[in-house]
Amino acid sequence: MPLDPQAQALIASLAGTKPVEEMTVQEMRDGMVERARRNVGLLQLRQAEVRHAPAHATGLPDACADWVVANGILNLSPDKAPIIDEIKRVLKPGGRFLLAETTLKEALPPENINTVDDWFR
Repeated sequence: MPLDPQAQALIASLAGTKPVEEMTVQEMRDGMVERARRNVGLLQLRQAEVRHAPAHATGLPDACADWVVANGILNLSPDKAPIIDEIKRVLKPGGRFLLAETTLKEALPPENINTVDDWFR
């Protein structure tokens, strides 16, 4: 089974980094959690834990992360400040933040963005 874009982004984000001893993959939607678990299995990432939680309240300890990779979350949130605050909170001093977002050249028609589910079609 080929890797989907989520797994490909995860691999790209780790390129050139030191060996990963521990990894937390966090998703906010049930379907994406299952997809992340599948990708972690395909990649044989035994050091990875997949968690279901909102981006603005991860439940992770302060200053616990060397890296935070935000892949497609800021464009889904109308209130970005709490997410950025959470990223700053969990990053260790000197930690790195990788932002991978889809951007639009023009606004989507309202009928295409009624709920967050519309973003996962």
